[in-house]
Amino acid sequence: MTSRDSSRFANRTALITGGGSGIGRAVAEMLGREGAAIAICGLEAGPLETTARVLAERGVDAHWSVADVGRAEDAARIVDEAIARFGRLDVVVNNAGTSAVGTIVDTSEAEWDRVFDTNVKGVFLVSRAAIPHLVAHPGGAIVNVASQLAFAAVGGFAPYCASKAAVVHLTRSMALELVDRGIRVNAVCPGAVDTPLLRRAFPGGRSPQGTLQELTDAHPIGRLGRPEEIASAIAFLASDEATFVVGEALVVDGGYVLP
Repeated sequence: MTSRDSSRFANRTALITGGGSGIGRAVAEMLGREGAAIAICGLEAGPLETTARVLAERGVDAHWSVADVGRAEDAARIVDEAIARFGRLDVVVNNAGTSAVGTIVDTSEAEWDRVFDTNVKGVFLVSRAAIPHLVAHPGGAIVNVASQLAFAAVGGFAPYCASKAAVVHLTRSMALELVDRGIRVNAVCPGAVDTPLLRRAFPGGRSPQGTLQELTDAHPIGRLGRPEEIASAIAFLASDEATFVVGEALVVDGGYVLP
């Protein structure tokens, strides 16, 4: 059974989009282990149900829902469900994300819209729905998941790079708008993290960043990130340990942007 009395997120509720796998699941497990009740959402029921079951087995009160964060009705619903289940909302982690591989010439309007609907519009819609509930309790926090590619772009990946740069600037604007209402907004910018989303970005063994080994080698630390490492950064920004951190884009990338 998880102890809920001596941890950073005791008696708090966290909503994590894209919470069924990868970074989202790692965040759900970490915040749950540290005392939070957890609401997760995503596009596929199977991974969400599995994650919620694992959390429940560890004594974490967890709720899951299939939702597309790029749809206003879904964004409002997942927030309403979290409030109905747990009675409050303290932390929102906008982690849901997708990508598209292809040149500007080859990228269709539908592909461009799909990436921006999830990666940027989803942050806007979920945050908009959550803000009235976050202001009801002191110490509310929103953490948006951007990318190191917001700062170090690569060709053939334009929708993703542009969307994550948008998330960084959206985070800054939200931070200025909401700090006086007691909500801190920050972003985490991961490097390449070994997740299902990353693996799908290598059709035929290559992506715009080369092979998976070449991408790994582009990180001075010499390896890919682990979801738990990004979850630690997100947990810090969402916690009271980061009460003086506002509008930051914390790069957690093994040194990728340095060279």
